[in-house]
Amino acid sequence: MNQVNGNTLRILIVDDYEPWRRYAVSALQSEPGLLVVGEACDGSQAIRMAQELRPDLILLDIGLPLCNGIEAARQITHLVPMSKILFASENRSADIVSEALKTGALGYLFKADAGSQLLPGVNAVLEGKQFLSERVAAEPSSAKTHVPARKAQPKTCHKIDFYQEEGSLLNRVTEFVASALNAGSAVIVVATRSHRDSIVRSLRSRSVNIELAEQHGKYIAVDVAEMLSSFMVDGMPDPVRFKYEFSKRIAEMGGGREVAIFGEAVQILLERGNIEAAIAIEKLTNELGMQHPINVLCACHLPVAKDLTNADAFERICAEHSMWL
Repeated sequence: MNQVNGNTLRILIVDDYEPWRRYAVSALQSEPGLLVVGEACDGSQAIRMAQELRPDLILLDIGLPLCNGIEAARQITHLVPMSKILFASENRSADIVSEALKTGALGYLFKADAGSQLLPGVNAVLEGKQFLSERVAAEPSSAKTHVPARKAQPKTCHKIDFYQEEGSLLNRVTEFVASALNAGSAVIVVATRSHRDSIVRSLRSRSVNIELAEQHGKYIAVDVAEMLSSFMVDGMPDPVRFKYEFSKRIAEMGGGREVAIFGEAVQILLERGNIEAAIAIEKLTNELGMQHPINVLCACHLPVAKDLTNADAFERICAEHSMWL
């Protein structure tokens, strides 16, 4: 149990992305002896709340408004030296990791590793030990010269974009597709007709030769309703059909190389209120990643996700992803 002298250990979560805060709160408060006592969404607020609450641990993002996480950590370690700090960020720069740890923070966690390493990281830092994500420890970096390197295990990158505006989704998907094509990867887009057309127009505006990619079999767009009908049985995805539909396309296009996939099937199922089917697809996607080198971006309209009637559905969906955007 995470307690000191019988006292519950108190945690402040600092991140400007509300879905991540919700995930972290859910994960930490499920652990006996841990209590989330506050949430802050910018660096200045973090400093004020740290002084007011004096938490045992602060889970701190780096890319914060008003005052970034590294500067906030410097001030907090001076003002509230008893509060331990664990950074949680997607920033993978060795220089940033080094600067973060120089503030006096005891840990650095990649958000992509949170599913398996958030609680171990929190527990280690609360015990006064240094903690680094496996992916940090595997990187050559002066920030962790005294930490034994561990071999990073290859993992499918399975991201989800909780978007509020159509424009932000289009920008995110366009960047995702363009980066994949520029890197020589093939791309599969499973989306509505309007989104498929918008993505193509946006790619053309960025001088991406999408027609050439299609001719060479490096870009295919599939209607999401048709794809769902190919593997859904009695309201749930059939695992064999799901893997067959995607595996055949991945094998044809990838040739052993990574294939990037953007999909809206989960969004469609959530709109229909079929939460269990949506979560089943996320799990099947992770299983698919054990068989093929894929980079997956899902999209979910944030108001739809927030309105889920099943209280833990949002957290369950987050738990199936390695990154939240």
